[in-house]
This record gives sequence, C-alpha cells and structure tokens, in this order.
Amino acid sequence: MLHPHRSRLIMPVTNEKFVQKAPLRNADIIVLDLEDSIPYNRKIEARSYLANGIEIASMGGSAVYVRVNNTEELLWDDIQASVSPLLTGIYVPKVESAEQIKKIDAFLTNLEVQNGLKRNSILLATLIETAKGYMNLSSILQSSNRIQSVSLGAEDFVEDIQMKINSSTAEALKNIRMQICIAARAYNIVPMGLMSSIANYTDLKEIAESARLAYEHGFAGNSCVHPSNVEILNNAFMPNNDEITEAQQIIESFEKAVQEGLAAINFNGKMIDIPHYEKAKKILSLFEKYTLYEEKKQAARLHYESQLKEV
Repeated sequence: MLHPHRSRLIMPVTNEKFVQKAPLRNADIIVLDLEDSIPYNRKIEARSYLANGIEIASMGGSAVYVRVNNTEELLWDDIQASVSPLLTGIYVPKVESAEQIKKIDAFLTNLEVQNGLKRNSILLATLIETAKGYMNLSSILQSSNRIQSVSLGAEDFVEDIQMKINSSTAEALKNIRMQICIAARAYNIVPMGLMSSIANYTDLKEIAESARLAYEHGFAGNSCVHPSNVEILNNAFMPNNDEITEAQQIIESFEKAVQEGLAAINFNGKMIDIPHYEKAKKILSLFEKYTLYEEKKQAARLHYESQLKEV
C-alpha cells in the first residue's frame, strides 16, 4: 500500500468549484471523475479539465486518481488525457477480466515511456460491478502489479444480477463484500467498502457505524461523494486509542516474556502468542503510517491556504 485509502472523495472534474476546494478536504484520495458524474454529451470536453484539475487536487497532499469511462470508445483517450507526473493512478470501473487490465497496464507502460515517467508509477484502482467481474475476481487481482485497491460497486452489481436490496437480501450482499475483501488480502491489495450502501450520504451516524464495522471486518477505507463523509471515514478506518494502547501493552508484555524464555503469555485473561504479537505490531505500524500521512496533508493544506490568501 503506497498511500492510505481510508477516504476516497469522488468529484466531477468539470466542477471547478469542487476541484478548487479539493486540497482542503483532507481525503486520503481525490478522484477526479470522468464517468458517472459527467453527462454523455460532455465526456470528451471533460478531459480538457484534467491537467489543471490534477495539479490543483494534488496541492492538498492527497493521492490523485482519475475515474475513466470503461467503454471501448472512451477508455483509451480518457487514460491518455489523464497521464501526468502528478497523477497517482487510474480508477477503472466495471472491470470484468484480467485481459482488460493487462491491456491497460501495457497501454500505461507506453504512456509512461512517452512522458518520461518511471515505469509502473501510475497505479490502478479497480471496481467490480458485474457478475462477470465478480466471477473473474481472482485472475483480475493477479493481472497487474499496478493494482492497489479493489471495491464492489454494489448498486450496479445488484442490478446486473437482478437482486433487490432489502433487509432479507442484505446478508447475501455482505457475503459478497467479504469474499472481495478476502481475495484482496490474499493478493496484498487494499479492500475498500462499507457493510452497507452509501447512497444516503447525509446519514452520518449510519455511515460512521457501517465504516467502523467494515474496518473490523478487514476493509481499509471507502469512497464518498460528499466532503462531510471524509473525516468520518478517516477516523473509522484508523486504529483508535484503545487499540493502540492494547497493542503497545501486548508488545511490551510479549517481548518481556520472550526474554524470559516464554512463547505465550496471559494478557487480560486471554492467551497471547506470536500471531497476536505480530498483529499488535501491524496496528502500531498502520497508525504511524496514517499519522505521517495526516501530517503531510496538513502541511500541504496550510501551504495551499496561504496561496489562496495571496491571490
């Protein structure tokens, strides 16, 4: 994971007001959208906003992705128009096969050479939105070293399989989400998602609860379409104070026990051995990485705000 994925804020690249404020939102990832939020008659025009949009969005210290249109007539020109030294990656919706990702990978390699960029510097975020993509999930996730994350586009997915979302079917959809999470972890790819829909983005309490539940199930972050969701996601997908304190205590107690020749200890009534110790170290490492990223974003935001005041 080259950067945190707790919050991924998606905005239409053509909305200059939104883009100007992107560096102030503190999202781990800013996604400039060419797909769902852009009407069809503006798809080609939207590309002309990319260069300036990527430059501005990157000023807040966030990773910057572009969500492209995954159709034969738009995909390749969308990708070509997105390439920039400031671009972190391409967000590919409706991924259905490993072959398609391999073609995108090769296309990006050529563009990196043409633009004097380091090979494999442009990453990929993948979105599974169809039954075919779901069935090919394992091969898709192994198809390119560029792939950083994978998520389920639940609304499109349930439409594709003709499933209705209600209280009776919710558990089945959770199972699908978990299978995507497990596959992602198997191939060292970041799983993104909530345990419910984000359609009602104004219900901040529900989003916070769903996000924290997703974190506890192994997910690392989620997308959002409104700035009010960003800090909720950042906090939900971050080790909390209780986790950090417990991890520090486990590490200290276990290392002391090892020095005394023990391989397992009793910690607060529970048996703690090497897997628990390694998990505790991962929690602290994750917290440190997120904290450093927060500091980086904060410094970038302050610099951007000072530039705005000078204008």
